[in-house]
Amino acid sequence: MFFTAILIIVFMGLYVAFNRGNKIIYTIPMYFFCIAAMIITAVLYMSKVEVYSFTTSIDYNLYLMMQRIRINVTDVALVYNFCIAAFMFCSVIFIHFLTPGKYRSELLLVIPIICFLIWNAPSVSRNIFIVENTIGGKYAPVIKNLIKVCNSVNTHMLLFYMLCPFYSLYIYFRRTRIPTKKKISAMFAFCIALTDIFVYINFIKGAFSSIWMGNVDASKIPKAYTGHTNYTNSSWIILIMMVIVLLFIVYYNPLYSFNRVKKREMLHNAKLISENTFMTLHMYKNAFFAVGQQLELVKLSGKYDNKEKVLYHADKGLNIVESYMDMLNRTLELFKNSSGAYTVANIVECINEAYEKINVPSGVNIVKSFSETRINVLCNKLHMVEMFVNLLKNAVEAVAETENPQIEVSIVDENDLCMIVISDNGCGIKRKNLKKIFMPFYSSKSRAKSGGIGLSYVQKVIKQHHGDIIVKSEYKKYTVFKIVLQKYSGRKKGVSL
Repeated sequence: MFFTAILIIVFMGLYVAFNRGNKIIYTIPMYFFCIAAMIITAVLYMSKVEVYSFTTSIDYNLYLMMQRIRINVTDVALVYNFCIAAFMFCSVIFIHFLTPGKYRSELLLVIPIICFLIWNAPSVSRNIFIVENTIGGKYAPVIKNLIKVCNSVNTHMLLFYMLCPFYSLYIYFRRTRIPTKKKISAMFAFCIALTDIFVYINFIKGAFSSIWMGNVDASKIPKAYTGHTNYTNSSWIILIMMVIVLLFIVYYNPLYSFNRVKKREMLHNAKLISENTFMTLHMYKNAFFAVGQQLELVKLSGKYDNKEKVLYHADKGLNIVESYMDMLNRTLELFKNSSGAYTVANIVECINEAYEKINVPSGVNIVKSFSETRINVLCNKLHMVEMFVNLLKNAVEAVAETENPQIEVSIVDENDLCMIVISDNGCGIKRKNLKKIFMPFYSSKSRAKSGGIGLSYVQKVIKQHHGDIIVKSEYKKYTVFKIVLQKYSGRKKGVSL
């Protein structure tokens, strides 16, 4: 178990080192650090008061190293109490990061932990033992029942602090309107549930239950001998659990998206966006091919003196040229004005500038359901505006054949995050195509109208700005794009959720 605890500390330490800047993500490693400390002190405790079976030779050698520290049973018990209190305190820190600003309620949660440490201190236990065995008469049963109640409170207190984060996550889940935050709350609920299950099974009911408060006497010696216990299963369970939690966090990657962008990374991201835009050259090659095809058809129709077909194919070729020339001009303007620098920009201004750049047909109603309040983001403004141009153009094209075309743009502002929602009541997207829409050169529209690079570009811009994009659509009914970005506050801290 010693070796298992050290592995937990090393892996979680590495995780924290590579995920700096996100305060709330630190709480999961904190839970694991406390579990590692509980394992180390529990093994030392058990080895002094019971027969402890070491799982490996490495474990035994580590134990011999620890034994060089001269420490008696009561001191080990005191440290063990502090480790349990620290585990409970992790819940308070988690609630603080999840819902910052509620200092009064957080202080109320700290007071019982202090009482827990005082009540279970070895010196207090000795005094209670003396009182219990010196007071006789009618007060003796009262004292004994009071001690039993207090021992029961220890277990229920730990369970209470295990459940506190779930209540906070439930409230958080219900109140937020940003889907990314809902995903974050579900991920944390899963990770904390795993740690709670391990602690309950191993420290309250399992391998280390004999040294749990209530199961030890005033001298901190177990009241009942449990015999040899196989700790191998506990070691594997905690290691597997840690791997599952890490893989789960890394796979969903919910908070890395909102790291503060460093200066070097800003320039690198800007270059990546510009490099990705060169994919449009392939799109223009397709356009020339399509125009060539139409000219071949014009030539073929001319041989048979079919003037109607000549005019038809000529007009089609001109439409393709006109459409792609517009895209080419926008791309050239983007390269010309792009400095590759990130600046603080007002997201409301970016949306308004994008609106001015698109041609809105008469009859199409675009509703701006947001105030003109300044919402700052750290971004490459040209690419941010161009991203909104692509999304608005898509929406306009989607409602082209709708009877009562409606496009709505709204902004949700929550703490350090903002969400821009662009919805339309147009043609929608088929479910089977939803996963394809961000693929380069994929388009459900004809090649004369699109090169299939708009939404691919949108996704790249959002990723390079450490944001998130969510798409919901029902075919022939509606489409909703939700873009989540971190607001700029001028601080060097991570996202506060």
